[in-house]
Amino acid sequence: LGEARAGRGPRGRVTASATQYEEPMVITPIHGFGPGLFPEFDQTLLQGQLTVSYTLLDGGATGARVRAAGGQLGGAGAALGTAEQALAERVAAAYLTALGKARVLAAHDTRLAALEAELARSRLRFDAGKAPQLEVLRAEAGLASAQSQRVSLAAALDNAERDLARLLDVPVEETRAPRLAAAAL
Repeated sequence: LGEARAGRGPRGRVTASATQYEEPMVITPIHGFGPGLFPEFDQTLLQGQLTVSYTLLDGGATGARVRAAGGQLGGAGAALGTAEQALAERVAAAYLTALGKARVLAAHDTRLAALEAELARSRLRFDAGKAPQLEVLRAEAGLASAQSQRVSLAAALDNAERDLARLLDVPVEETRAPRLAAAAL
């Protein structure tokens, strides 16, 4: 916008050049020939030029450029606002995902404790001769399956915590589930 507005003011340009010749050359303008009117000679020629211009009337082109730049500035502001909102949405989603995965893992740990208790109960019943070995094997299989699911749930929680840390640009230790405040409606 500032660049477009600058087109309304005067413009100036300075150019300079230096030329080095092997033989002496004319370095001043020649206004005529005559006795005693010899131009100066030198091997180095230095020249400079200053140009200043100002546009009085451009048919509204500068105003149109200023309005277009203002529109682009407004569009960029809107795009920035949209990007900020999208980032806030992604952070909120990652935060809630991490909390949700932590709760699922906690519930799964409760399930694991129940399966371990069931296995212990099955073994006691088998040792007492009141249950078949199949009941113990089923309890062991259920516990093994739940333990393997826990590994995948813990990995999903770790990924969610890392995503949140990446979005917030903080160390992952700061986004571990126990450090996060619980969300409530």
